[in-house]
Amino acid sequence: MAVADAIIEMSGTDSFADYEQSVYDSFQEKAEREITNTLNALLSGAAFLEVLKAWGAKCGCKFHGFRDIDIRLKSGRKQEIHSGISQ
Repeated sequence: MAVADAIIEMSGTDSFADYEQSVYDSFQEKAEREITNTLNALLSGAAFLEVLKAWGAKCGCKFHGFRDIDIRLKSGRKQEIHSGISQ
């Protein structure tokens, strides 16, 4: 068995660089999902909303409703975060 055959058998591709990039990409996607889920949970959590409500009252701010927020992650990808009470 040649080295190239061993790489293909182990990684499913004849290019170790392609294999390496696919591993990095899969971890990046997993990290982005976790970050998005954490932000969604934070912004829809009752405790956080109570803090914002109290802060808003001190500042004389008016509540205009919940909305979706677009953020840009470190990778440059855009994600949508939901503010408001989760059902």
